[in-house]
Amino acid sequence: MQSNSTSPQTKQKQQHLHGAALVDDKGKEIPITEKMIQESLKNLINTTQQ
Repeated sequence: MQSNSTSPQTKQKQQHLHGAALVDDKGKEIPITEKMIQESLKNLINTTQQ
């Protein structure tokens, strides 16, 4: 029997956008996820509507 669920590691890889990342002031890469982009766009829309 085959499971349709994805492992946490696979799921995490799917959330990253083609290896896109931010680099902090210490040189640490922070992967960018679709959720991060969606939240940023919502904040931008809210800011411009005020």
